[in-house]
Amino acid sequence: EEAQITILHLPFFLLVFSLEPGTEEVKKLLLLLLGCAVQCQKKEEFIERIQGLDFDTRAAVAAHIQEVTHNQENVFDLQWMDVIVLTQEYVEPLLKNMALHLKRLIDERDEHSE
Repeated sequence: EEAQITILHLPFFLLVFSLEPGTEEVKKLLLLLLGCAVQCQKKEEFIERIQGLDFDTRAAVAAHIQEVTHNQENVFDLQWMDVIVLTQEYVEPLLKNMALHLKRLIDERDEHSE
């Protein structure tokens, strides 16, 4: 079973819920919700509901889910915690990915604190 954390730049909620929401901010919110839905404990239920949608909508939703869950900038893989022996070939990309996420989180924190 996949173990990963979804990490996306949070939408600016004042724009999402304004009278004329920013398209990019609404997209961020939807991508975050989709990514979380297909990775939570009830993911089978959400996937079943998605499969009940019409073909075009289902295809669009699937493309957006892949945009979130298959992009290493958007997820942090937790499977490394189950690995008994960590080799250098495994650790280097993991540390690079972790550093990238930490930098993004720090930048986002600083941006929102201003």
